[in-house]
Amino acid sequence: MPTDARTANRDYPQIVPANDMRDDAPRLVVTFQMIDADVHALFVAVAGKSDSGHGHAIAAITGLQAALDSKQSSEWRPALTDLTNVDTTGATNGQFLGRISGSWVPVTIGVGNVSGLQAALEGKQPAGAYAQAVHLHAIADITGLSDALANIEPRADIASATTTDIGAASSGYLRVTGTTTITGLGTADAGVERDTLFAGALTLTHNATSLILPGGANITTAAGDTALFRSEGTGNWRCVRYQRASGEAVVAPPPSPAGMTLLGVATPSSVAAVDFTSLITADYDEYVLSLDKVIPATNDVDLYIRVSDDNGATFKATGYVGTLFLVPAPASSIALGVSTTGVSIARRLATADISNSSAGGVSGDFVIRPKGTATPKLIIGQGSHLGTNSGNWQSWMVSGVWGGGNAAIDAVRVLFSSGNIASGTIRFYGRRKDV
Repeated sequence: MPTDARTANRDYPQIVPANDMRDDAPRLVVTFQMIDADVHALFVAVAGKSDSGHGHAIAAITGLQAALDSKQSSEWRPALTDLTNVDTTGATNGQFLGRISGSWVPVTIGVGNVSGLQAALEGKQPAGAYAQAVHLHAIADITGLSDALANIEPRADIASATTTDIGAASSGYLRVTGTTTITGLGTADAGVERDTLFAGALTLTHNATSLILPGGANITTAAGDTALFRSEGTGNWRCVRYQRASGEAVVAPPPSPAGMTLLGVATPSSVAAVDFTSLITADYDEYVLSLDKVIPATNDVDLYIRVSDDNGATFKATGYVGTLFLVPAPASSIALGVSTTGVSIARRLATADISNSSAGGVSGDFVIRPKGTATPKLIIGQGSHLGTNSGNWQSWMVSGVWGGGNAAIDAVRVLFSSGNIASGTIRFYGRRKDV
């Protein structure tokens, strides 16, 4: 008996490998007949159908045109007056539409219309009480400002005297005026400090108990120098900081066993003179003054070295004898210059005045021998400067002395015969012989 196997969907007879061919042949005939019937039925069903991607005219859709005729155009924009239950009568700028009794009418928004606003405004400043973005205040309007400013004060002036009583001053920020030599600073509790500016030149006298100064020596002040004094009680004071306006050291560094030690350096800018004070001591045999591009503010001046025997309280303007051998470039002659008001450096001549060009200036090194009580004090050196009239560099050698007194010189000044020193660098070295 053959196996009658069927397809799952259309129940078509299908070949069974275990059946004999003579058994399955009639079954296959039935299968083809069934497929033919199904395909025929499919063609009949599809016949007269539209493509899936077809279109329709409005007229082909029953009732569509009539429905569209009663609708508004897509371009239509209604005015408020075109809307039912909207009454804009009496509307003014700034009003909104609000629904009242079923109609939309103009309304003005008040605080009460915003939920919670009234409660939030309770306790706030009234209108007009707030400051503009850019505004001013009186000092009294800012809590604590007056007290804070009371602790920021200008320097209080106190006149110099033998005992300059800074301890009694109500301010800790002082300016000492006058030129009287100071030997004491008054009485104050231990630990009290006074920040002090000196308005001019005077002498602070060192005392190992009552006025202890850096280096254990007197200090000659200059305008702009500052110092911090600290009381040690019972009228005794110690200077814990001293700063020169020139930037020079108050106490010279310890000398090297031999050779040169840089003691001070100045970079003047529109100043009348550069002074080196409190630097000449017994530690050195001689000193070297080194100038690098020292430029005058104006043309046609001399540059001088002057000396002092009272540590810069006064600088000698007479008593000098000097000779300057100057060779204008190109070399055509040897010029000679002499001055009695200071050992003349780059002395002005008719064809060799000093240029104030930034490319020029006076440069050179000068040896100063300050010791001795009767011997004139020797200053010798050599250097060069840019001449104004010739436009060329001038080379020179200078040999000079100061013979105006017997005391050893202890300070040196560099200046032009008139006008300021515009710029440059001036260094002061101590030179010690081998020991």
